[in-house]
Amino acid sequence: MAKALWMSREDIKIPQLLDYVRHFSSGALHRRLGFLLELYAIASPEQLRQLRSKLTSTYDRLDPTLPKSGAFQARWRLQLNIGIDELEAIPRT
Repeated sequence: MAKALWMSREDIKIPQLLDYVRHFSSGALHRRLGFLLELYAIASPEQLRQLRSKLTSTYDRLDPTLPKSGAFQARWRLQLNIGIDELEAIPRT
């Protein structure tokens, strides 16, 4: 998801994406998307605030297909089971 988001960042209409995400009651979707939009500086602070306002107190894994391991990131309530260095390298690939 991170690589696809970065590669299509010029074409993504963030307001439309956020409207679409609002139709899902998935806290994990809000967490993961918000974290990546913030990491890659794709969304405005207000748009990120909208996503953060939907968070609950639970934590989800950043990549649900990988094991439960890695540091916990409180801002987005995610367990970073992918190295942050790996995510930050995506724009350089």
